[in-house]
Amino acid sequence: MNSKAQLPQSVSKWADPFVLCAVILSVYWNFSRLAISDLGLSILIVAASIAVMAALEWWRVPKHTIGYSLREIFSHSVVTWIGTLAGLAIVFLAWNTLALYQNSYYVPFFQALPLILFATPILSAFFIIAADRILGPSKQGGYQLGLVTLGRFKEVDWTAVRDNLITWFIRGFFLPINFCELVRVITLVRGHEFSLLQGSLASSEYYLLVMIYGLIIAAVVPGYIFGARLIRTENKSVSHSWFGWTVTLACYPPFEYAFFTSWFDYSPTTADPIWLQPWAQQLQNLPAALAIVGVVILFFSLIHLWGEAQFGLRSSNLTNRGIITTGPYRFCKHPVYLAKCIVWFLVSIPFVSGMSIFDDLRLTVLWICVCGIFTLRTVAEEQLLSRDPDYVAYARWIEEHGVLSFLKKIPAFSYEWRLARWQQQHPDLHSAS
Repeated sequence: MNSKAQLPQSVSKWADPFVLCAVILSVYWNFSRLAISDLGLSILIVAASIAVMAALEWWRVPKHTIGYSLREIFSHSVVTWIGTLAGLAIVFLAWNTLALYQNSYYVPFFQALPLILFATPILSAFFIIAADRILGPSKQGGYQLGLVTLGRFKEVDWTAVRDNLITWFIRGFFLPINFCELVRVITLVRGHEFSLLQGSLASSEYYLLVMIYGLIIAAVVPGYIFGARLIRTENKSVSHSWFGWTVTLACYPPFEYAFFTSWFDYSPTTADPIWLQPWAQQLQNLPAALAIVGVVILFFSLIHLWGEAQFGLRSSNLTNRGIITTGPYRFCKHPVYLAKCIVWFLVSIPFVSGMSIFDDLRLTVLWICVCGIFTLRTVAEEQLLSRDPDYVAYARWIEEHGVLSFLKKIPAFSYEWRLARWQQQHPDLHSAS
């Protein structure tokens, strides 16, 4: 292996997360004091984020006109547009049928849904026609679902239809969760921005972490709403792995309640525990240590935010929307998952939060199980992305130069070891080597 190999070019620039966070904070700061609802403020934040980040992506795309006639472009675009509306109709039917979405938690999403239903046909028509004109017609994505909708079954690539339906599933499942969570967090922090300057260190830390979490959610929502071939943010491939989707969905409602609340709940069992209290109580007589732990928690929370925001309009699960090698991904393949596990450990300190030494051990084992689920998610994501030669080159570079490169000595933690086994199971991965 060539240790001097260059880090592959990234689809995301190092400054993108800072621009995105600046947009979110600017909109929040300027509109939160006005007579606008939390729902309206959430919509403004998401809309502004999409507009600014889409403009940045558009500025980077090489501009040229493909030599197709306007008639060819229009006829192809109409089919793709019909497929897009068909996909939207499918998830709309699911949202209005499944019992899960009748829960009051999803009320904000249904209040915003008319705007989505109004904007999608208009914006999708513009981006589809522009993409076909500038990049040339594509037989992937919504085009294949459009053929199915029009009954042109002999022309259909059913594999592409499956991938497009999975893409709509991803949007349909994750968008309502994240959007409603954004509204909830804005409701929680709005009007309490300066509470972090009052009260105990634990109280201030709580408000800071909630605000950082709000930024994280605001950063990922646009990716589930907006993806366009015109600005190269479309799904290039999706996972078909039952294993991958099982460990991924386990981390989101309603499934997370079984895994993280019923089975692997490592919450403290000490008297009257509340979030952030264990570490504050254990270190209350050591103010310097208390401050250090608090700073470390904030540091890794910011790493989490940095990693999520680096995706920009490419936030998704088990998809390839372009390989990112900048920001925290220059140091680690999975900075978000690593940061999450560290923060959860420092917040709950499970090894001293039980009622006895055996309870401490039990809580620690449960925390390890939770981290194990996220470790399995990294495996599933890497297996999908390893079909992309750019990712293989990136993963190999990280294995040599990343902050966790020392782990490659352990076979199970070695990317090369995993890649060799995936290539045995899927011969098409050889082309990515």
